[in-house]
Amino acid sequence: MGELMVDIYKGTSYDKYGLISNPFSQLASEGINNFSDIHVRQDADSVLRNMVNDVVEGDSSAAISLTGPLGSGKTQRLKMVSNEVRNVNGKVIFIRVDTTNPIKLTRDIFEEFREEKEGLSLLIDKFWRKMGREDPLDKYLSNKDNYRAKKLAELLREEFEGYDNAALILDEFENFENADQESKMLFFEFIRHFISDLPNGTIFSIASTPTAYDIYKSLFSAFFARLHYEVSLGTMEKQEAKEMVKKRLKGKRTRTRSQTLYPFTEESVEYIHDAANGNPRTILRLLHLVLMEASRRDLDEINSENISKILE
Repeated sequence: MGELMVDIYKGTSYDKYGLISNPFSQLASEGINNFSDIHVRQDADSVLRNMVNDVVEGDSSAAISLTGPLGSGKTQRLKMVSNEVRNVNGKVIFIRVDTTNPIKLTRDIFEEFREEKEGLSLLIDKFWRKMGREDPLDKYLSNKDNYRAKKLAELLREEFEGYDNAALILDEFENFENADQESKMLFFEFIRHFISDLPNGTIFSIASTPTAYDIYKSLFSAFFARLHYEVSLGTMEKQEAKEMVKKRLKGKRTRTRSQTLYPFTEESVEYIHDAANGNPRTILRLLHLVLMEASRRDLDEINSENISKILE
């Protein structure tokens, strides 16, 4: 579920502005059913969409990284990649990294495949365990001493080769930065071996904040040298912010208006953009607060002077 802003004044009505609710309550893409209708395309979207099309429609694979500050839209873009792969009945493993343990993170990836196994496949696994043959995956993930990065990469490659199209996506990878050096080295060796020979039709992607990404890159240059694309998300331009406001408002209007930014003005959106330093999530937070306060104060229009008073 995406991050949701709550109106602190119960029963806030936006009927005065011809809106059924506050269009800026949902900060993230998760939970918005019609997200494609309100998404504002940026340069990174074209790069990612072309990359996905090349992999899905052609005989290729791709390893990419996506960097940007918190709230810049990394998860939103990764969801787009996921949806494109799912649209062609591809397998998607989407993991929000929440651990510094390389064994747990690696196991989380493989568990996505084990959950799909059923019937005869499960019976065969149980049979070999009874016969005393240890599952290689269980052996390699029993402890750090037994962790074999290359062998694990081979096992993962075998799993992905069972699909015409697939994606392995590691979001919020900055959370792994606090792992000790040995743990980071083990996991990076694992994914380095994996992307060195990606199966055709497969996309691998990691997303991280710039600070953590730069640290990783300085430590594991061999991994980053194998990436096909490095996509960086910057701040939102003023015109892009206006387009976002128009689309969000349109989705909540009870009637069509010729003034597509109403109750905001171009000047007021630019004011909010500057106050947020162009960060999309911060822009949405301020829009939500300002619209809520404007309704409570019964303002006819939201201009920069009104915003200045609201944010005092």
